[in-house]
Amino acid sequence: MRTLCSPLCNLFGKPRSICWKLSQTATVSSPTRRNLLSRPTLSHFSRCSALPENLDTWKSVQKWLVFSDLHVSTATIDVCLEVLATVRQEANDRGAGVVFLGDFWHHRGSLPVEPLNAVLKELGDWRFPTLMLVGNHDQVTAGGLVHALTPIAACNPNIHVFSRPAEFLGALWLPYRRDPQELRDAVAAAGDIKAVFAHVDVVGAHVNESFQAREGVRPELFPGGVPTYTGHYHRRHTVAGTNIHYVGSPFQVSRSEAGQVKALSVLDADWRHVDAIRLDLGPRFFVASAADPPQRVRRGDRVRLLLDGQTPSPSEESLMRELKEQGTSVEVVSPLAAAPPRIAAAEALFQRFAESASLSEGAVAAGHAILKKLEGGGTRLAARSIRLDLHNLELRGFGPFADPVTYRLGGRGVRVVVGSNLEESGADSNGAGKTALVMAPLWVLCGRLDGAPRGTTHSDVVSDSCKTAFGRVEGTVNGRPFAVERAVTRRSLSKLWFSLDGEDCTQADSRMTQARIDEELGTALLSCAVFLNQGGVTALLEASDGDFKEELGKVVDTGIWEKAKELAATELKRRRSDASRLSGQLESAAEQVGRLVRQCNASRENSAAWVEEHSLRVAHVLQRVHIAERAVGDAVSEALALCEELHDAAHAVAASGPDKRARKKAQAGGSAGRQEDRKARERARRSRELRVELDEEAARQEELEQQAEVLDQKYHQLQSELWAEKETLAGFIASERVARTALESYHSLSLLSLADGSPGGGNGSAPGSLVCDRCNQPIDRDVFERNLSRLQGDLDVAVAAAAAAKQRAAAAKSAADGAAAELQDTRSALEEGLARRSELAQALEELERSQAEELREALSRERAQLERESQAAVVKEFLRRSTAEIELALGSLTFVPPTGSKDGLCSFDDGFSEALRIGEERMQELDLRCRDFAACQQEAAVVRAAGNPYSMEVERLEELLGESRADLSAREAEARAVAEQVKDLEAVDKAFGRAGIPSFVLEGALAELQGLTAGFLETISGAFSLSISPVKTGGGRGKAKEAEHITKTVRVRLRNGDVVERSFRQLSGGERRRLALALSLGFVRLSAARGVFECNLLVLDEVLQHLDNEGCSSVAAVLGGLPQGTVLLVGQDGTFVTESFDLIDVVVKEDGRSRVEERSS
Repeated sequence: MRTLCSPLCNLFGKPRSICWKLSQTATVSSPTRRNLLSRPTLSHFSRCSALPENLDTWKSVQKWLVFSDLHVSTATIDVCLEVLATVRQEANDRGAGVVFLGDFWHHRGSLPVEPLNAVLKELGDWRFPTLMLVGNHDQVTAGGLVHALTPIAACNPNIHVFSRPAEFLGALWLPYRRDPQELRDAVAAAGDIKAVFAHVDVVGAHVNESFQAREGVRPELFPGGVPTYTGHYHRRHTVAGTNIHYVGSPFQVSRSEAGQVKALSVLDADWRHVDAIRLDLGPRFFVASAADPPQRVRRGDRVRLLLDGQTPSPSEESLMRELKEQGTSVEVVSPLAAAPPRIAAAEALFQRFAESASLSEGAVAAGHAILKKLEGGGTRLAARSIRLDLHNLELRGFGPFADPVTYRLGGRGVRVVVGSNLEESGADSNGAGKTALVMAPLWVLCGRLDGAPRGTTHSDVVSDSCKTAFGRVEGTVNGRPFAVERAVTRRSLSKLWFSLDGEDCTQADSRMTQARIDEELGTALLSCAVFLNQGGVTALLEASDGDFKEELGKVVDTGIWEKAKELAATELKRRRSDASRLSGQLESAAEQVGRLVRQCNASRENSAAWVEEHSLRVAHVLQRVHIAERAVGDAVSEALALCEELHDAAHAVAASGPDKRARKKAQAGGSAGRQEDRKARERARRSRELRVELDEEAARQEELEQQAEVLDQKYHQLQSELWAEKETLAGFIASERVARTALESYHSLSLLSLADGSPGGGNGSAPGSLVCDRCNQPIDRDVFERNLSRLQGDLDVAVAAAAAAKQRAAAAKSAADGAAAELQDTRSALEEGLARRSELAQALEELERSQAEELREALSRERAQLERESQAAVVKEFLRRSTAEIELALGSLTFVPPTGSKDGLCSFDDGFSEALRIGEERMQELDLRCRDFAACQQEAAVVRAAGNPYSMEVERLEELLGESRADLSAREAEARAVAEQVKDLEAVDKAFGRAGIPSFVLEGALAELQGLTAGFLETISGAFSLSISPVKTGGGRGKAKEAEHITKTVRVRLRNGDVVERSFRQLSGGERRRLALALSLGFVRLSAARGVFECNLLVLDEVLQHLDNEGCSSVAAVLGGLPQGTVLLVGQDGTFVTESFDLIDVVVKEDGRSRVEERSS
């Protein structure tokens, strides 16, 4: 007796493959029951009991074609039909069955009629066994039992769809499941299997060329000894270090697949890979430029052409025309301004600005000094970096959550939060508490539910059935654990508690405690970098200039520059005051110098007049001395004449005395002169010797320098040879490593074959055959051995070449070391020679200085002698000689005895008496003249000895003038220095002003934000670009200063490549939402990139409104690549938002109380 098992029978007739649980099947006849029990089963979990009938037909298949991720949609139906036709042709040619591993349809939910009809028509003609897995895009419900492959299974009895995990034909079949535990249970319950077929996320798999999966199941889940073939990711690859193979999509579904190779995998009856059929179907994606044009494009291909500038160059326009003529779709992309992250430290940033603005060294030093003062005063010069990780949330009496609720915030992945209102007839999700749940952490940390500083009252958050609302958030900040508790009544804040690193940081009052929380956790950025609600996501895009700068200022700290400008202005004011004071002092000093110059000039004039008068007096006195000297000379001449008349002998006696004394004096002078000559000759000889030694040492130095230059050239040449040998050695070592790696990798194929290969029947590979681990192509054993031998030979050659290179490098190093040692010895000898030359030059200098000093002393003595002798020297000497001669003559006359007769004697006596009388008179007259001469000499000495009475005054005034001029010069130098400091401080003050570093920082931050936003826009909306730049305005009549405003410009790239600007009013709601979301995500990334603030949580509350299905898919792709460990996306259940994501939390409201449930299969 049979009973109707499922309403599906009403739709599709008698089931050919059962798709319901055994528990849902009523009593059946014994044969049918025995047939069901004879099929492979999985125990201990609810499993699919529907397996293909007529097992012999399925077991007879010896080859299987495997593909996945077809993604049929209205846009791709043509290429999808081409793929299905190719699969049908290959299966018919090879007599193979077909395995499809999920994601047959692109969009979840309702199927478009035209693609559905076309697909059913194509698949209805398939006459070969086909096994299909349900992918996440095919599923409608979270459990996966309601899916879009049901009509496909119903249209052809040869097609079987696995809706639940099952064992069949020695393999484990795993359709997509959101709950990884069900996959773990299925693998654990599986028997002895040969392969696993799945549609699953595997941690470490390549989502695309640049992103690896961070969520999903661990590779260790699958048996390591059997191959696992899976769909889901479109890149055909093997997960590193595993036996898990992603078969990839059959054509390039999206631009991220540009350049990927597509193929059908061919498996044998034992599910071993034996071949791959290359596919080249549908339009392909290219990223090209004029310098790197795309190769071998065909009609329908899609080319993204990257321009070098904002407008196409002639070569780029020519390439665009050529591509369009070939029938390709060309998307033109202009470069966007971007800037690297700025340095966070204020001093380093000021240095960067100083270099760009060409500030003087003095201005740079002054700026650094001001920043040092700020740092010494406790001002933080580097932006504080905050890494906030939120772990858990506890709520009680908060909004609809009257009962205690604990919600995990860390490591949740991209998760959709939906609502289910079970108590209100007019709403199914509104009012359940979705927004209250995701915004509760913001309320606990800041006391508000959105970005507005005011607006949330205490009564707004207290549950209707409770008196108090309580919340607690736990997490870490920069690795230090923290906890915040907040409790309010309907009237006031009843508790605010803060713990950091195990220490109670609660302050004296709630205001101070909140300030401490804000400082430690960086809550100022929570509303714009973590919690984005419907208004917050568009806040930046719609913000005014002031609001935008305020938000950007949270990431770009300009407060330090405001403080620096204040300090610079104070310092500038002080230095300007110093400059004014010095200017007055300079005027006074200049007046004093002028006054002293006038006094000094007057004193010099008086001194000059006195000198002139004194010169006349000296000349007059000297004239008198000359007259007296001449008179004395006449008297002496007369006396001498008288003496000669008395006796001729007196002349001989008188003459002999002076001659004898002269000879003695000449002898004495000659002896001293000879001694001086000997000394002079000795010094001259020593000088010649020193000069000879210096010349010899100079020649030796020149020779050593030449030798050192030759050795230096030789050393550098050897160093170059050594570096060349080292580079050659590195190349040989790298070649050896590559050859060894290639040999080991190739040799591992043999080991892998021995490990996995086993004798098999049918049309599969022969026992012991090898399969390439990259292209899955079979490798002939002989070819393998030859290649192995060739690789070994390459390795031997590489090893030998590396060894030879090592020897050459060692020889080069030895030669270089020898040259370096020889060069060092030569330089040491050169330094010793330089020291010897210095000693000889010093000795020669001392000798020549001694000679010059002695010569100066001799000249000085000679000059003194000449001066002494110049004053009546002739007269004195003449007088002395004359006096001596007279005395000698008189003496000789006195002792000369008379001779001759008596008369002659008397006559001689009379004559002698008369001569004596006359001589006495002459002597008296001579004595008078000598005394007169002496008096004249004395008077001349007094006159000549008289000092200039104005000289001391002149000296004193000149000394004062020198001091005043020195003081004036010092003050002028100080004034110049202060003026230079004022100039530098004016430059620093301008640099710290709004048009200086803040503008510099702002410009860099805007360019960086624009670049980050462009990265998100490229995925969310490739046709749009957003330009954010500062623009200076003003400076006209009546405006003293120009102002700087931030402009946001939207540009749209049309199909023909033209770029046009659009105002925000011209954009649709969906377009504005895409731009706003990209800008908000760019701001979140900017705060993290600059090291200011980063959080593991991102909350997006109803931000996907106005987006179509394609827009939601693009946002889903973006959110999947975000670095945040948890992304909470609030949306409505049953919409495309929930269809685009796998992880869902449901806020259920019932009986006035809300709870959180995690939706699973």
